[in-house]
Amino acid sequence: MMTSSELPNQGPGLPNDGRPRRRFVQTPRIVAIRLAIFAVLLLLALWGLFAGSGLVQVISGLFLLLSVALFAFGLYVIFRSSRAPHPVPEPDQGVGAAPETAFAAAAERASGMCVYPLQTGSTLVSFGQFFKGNEGWVGARAVWNMGADEATVFWAPVHVYLIVHPSQGLILVDTGLGRAQTRKGYYSARKGGLTGLIWKVEDNYLPPEQELAVQLERLGYTPADVNHVIMTHLHEDHTGELNRFTGATIHLSHAEWNDRERMGYAPSYEAIKQWHHFTFDSGRFHAFAGSKDLFGDGSIILTPTYGHSFGHTSLFVQMGDYQLCLAADALYSLRHLNPDSLAAFNYFGREGFATQIDSVRRLAAMQQALPDLLYIPTHDPFDYTSKLVQPFLADGVLSPEERAQLRAYQEQLFDAEGRLKLEAQPRFEGTSDGYGRVVAGLP
Repeated sequence: MMTSSELPNQGPGLPNDGRPRRRFVQTPRIVAIRLAIFAVLLLLALWGLFAGSGLVQVISGLFLLLSVALFAFGLYVIFRSSRAPHPVPEPDQGVGAAPETAFAAAAERASGMCVYPLQTGSTLVSFGQFFKGNEGWVGARAVWNMGADEATVFWAPVHVYLIVHPSQGLILVDTGLGRAQTRKGYYSARKGGLTGLIWKVEDNYLPPEQELAVQLERLGYTPADVNHVIMTHLHEDHTGELNRFTGATIHLSHAEWNDRERMGYAPSYEAIKQWHHFTFDSGRFHAFAGSKDLFGDGSIILTPTYGHSFGHTSLFVQMGDYQLCLAADALYSLRHLNPDSLAAFNYFGREGFATQIDSVRRLAAMQQALPDLLYIPTHDPFDYTSKLVQPFLADGVLSPEERAQLRAYQEQLFDAEGRLKLEAQPRFEGTSDGYGRVVAGLP
């Protein structure tokens, strides 16, 4: 069991030393009390409307109108987030498996390929959102739980990835959080619909040293040097700095773009003009019925991992002696590789949740086809990212010894049947600042 000094580093510079203590924490009990008070006031308003007179009737009528408006607003938020259509697995395009051959052949041309993980702040999430998909955090119930229970929230790291490609130059995978997302007034329903309503700047934390431009400069680059940005999806913790890259080609799945009004926020990408909205039409890629050979050379293969969002994308990078899977939010953490043991929430509902689980199973099956494959999640709050992936990839590549350590870490999490070990199961632990952290016997 870990001591407090051994707790997983959920991102350097976390807010427990830079953010104020929370003054109020929403819990289901507080929500229940509020609803009970509201019900009493509603009954009094009805009595005043029909039994009162004059000013009492006017006040009662206004209160009832406000109540109807609030009720309608709540239904609107739940409906807009969980409404149909729901994501379904990508069908087989029937065009063969050319990406498999191209990906294997690209190993001979992978010299100079580098991947750098860059943490761009942290985002405040609930424990249930990350780990309780198998416990009912699905559909309307998940949306309700996220709003009604703030007692088990923690700061999850937000990573983007800089790929230095031998022929394509600099490629970013997502753009993380940006400074604008931490400033009061950035989010507004008038500007961006549902995300503008429910996202809060207080849920984003970005130390100056973790700003994307600062980290690019540390590596010797500027945003203008980036030629391509691959967007895994349009959720706010992935689009924060996208407007900086107006000179790059932005690659986003066609399915995700068509669903942008549900969870996208237009101000975060309004400056972008060079879009490439792709479909997964290159052919089968091992466990995936469809895929996209992005540059036609097999070096980067995009796969549909729908479920977390309507058109979510993961990618496979050929590094020569090994391969990397940048899974994005299809895998919140490495521990999610067995969805029977651990699953994230899903706001779409049962069909969307089933698609999400299907995507995870396909990702897990890829290791059978590619034995040298290593998974790199975006939000993993455990030691895997902070103490292994980040320092190991500080030079952009993994040595044989480093790869062996990453595989050993994965093997220690799961038993012989592939199930997450009991000591690897995450637990929530509250902290004195009103937030919390995720802990496990195997950190």
